[in-house]
Amino acid sequence: MDNSGKQPMVLELRLTRDLKKRDFRRKARALAALGRDGKLVKTKPPPRGNPVKKYRKDTVKRIKERYKDNPALMKKMLKKFDSGTSGADPRGVTKRDQYMEPDHIHELQLGGADKADNLMWLDSRTNRLLGGDIKVALNGVPEGTPIIVRIVE
Repeated sequence: MDNSGKQPMVLELRLTRDLKKRDFRRKARALAALGRDGKLVKTKPPPRGNPVKKYRKDTVKRIKERYKDNPALMKKMLKKFDSGTSGADPRGVTKRDQYMEPDHIHELQLGGADKADNLMWLDSRTNRLLGGDIKVALNGVPEGTPIIVRIVE
């Protein structure tokens, strides 16, 4: 996509008390790097495919294989990673470290692909709040606008 001549929009990502610091930093730094490389562009997100479901299913399978001799730890891990939060009411995720969910490293709304190699595990609350903040910030920004990320901690 040729964005020559378009003024970039500065997307400010702010660390708040509601966000898990480690996950915020990981996500924000990845987006900042993509922005510096000229890879972030306001885009209409494509229809979602199945990579998130498969990513979760593959992780659950690995947990079951790895912790088969430690049922208590397996149960704890499955609760965190196979929480059934995909598609759940976001108000159900009420605190940090409650659940983990697959997150698009390169946001779909910023030109990222809906593929497994663009996913990482992120604290659910951090993922949902940060994704919502990005969506609100991009409201009214024309498609094709380049995005630069500024991190505020």
